[in-house]
Amino acid sequence: MRKRILFATTLAASVLFAPVAASAQSAAGWSYPNPAEAGSSGTVTVMCGGALPPVGIWSDAFASVGPLSPTGDNGGNVVYSGPVKFIDEPGTYPARVRCARQDYQDGGSITLKPAGSLEPVLTLRPTTLQPGGTITAGVPNGACRYQDGSLGPIRSDGFVEPIHTVVDPTLESHVGSGQVVNRPGTYQARATCGKGEVSASFTVVAAADPAPKPDPQPKPKPQPQVPVKPVGAPQTGGGGTA
Repeated sequence: MRKRILFATTLAASVLFAPVAASAQSAAGWSYPNPAEAGSSGTVTVMCGGALPPVGIWSDAFASVGPLSPTGDNGGNVVYSGPVKFIDEPGTYPARVRCARQDYQDGGSITLKPAGSLEPVLTLRPTTLQPGGTITAGVPNGACRYQDGSLGPIRSDGFVEPIHTVVDPTLESHVGSGQVVNRPGTYQARATCGKGEVSASFTVVAAADPAPKPDPQPKPKPQPQVPVKPVGAPQTGGGGTA
């Protein structure tokens, strides 16, 4: 494979900020869609300490990147963002970041999945539950099409409140949990995903009626006592003589 190390003079956004040892003149962090689909596009972001601009971010996973432009401020660090286009070959590729007047730094690694494998899908578990039960929602990391790399809160008339997700690296998903309402019915859950939307349905079933208590059994009536003649009692009554 032809080696691709690309230069960017000003950069763009993604899923997570990966912190670096921060000093006034070191890279403060970077982010990019990860995992991403091979051949897809997205945004990559770099922050450098103070007002230092980034020189660029490089990876064999990039077919092209940049230019990077200042897009905001994060704790006194200027944020630079720009577009990125990924190569067509799936795999895991290291990245490097460099800030002005500094050496290259490790920029983590980027995993490219086969095209079409990260279609945005909203998963709900369980899909049938009792009133007031807990439901868990998840969307695969990197599945929100990389235009802005964001997954919005998951909302539904069947939720007590919107579900906010966090990245679970063990599941490679954005995951969150919440409580469903007490009103039985079938509900739709939706969330913005990049410039699109993901949705899924779930059902709140009526609570089962409690089992009826058994009728109390009548107490048995006491049986009358029969008098018992003592053994060896003296005989009484008349009698003849021999």
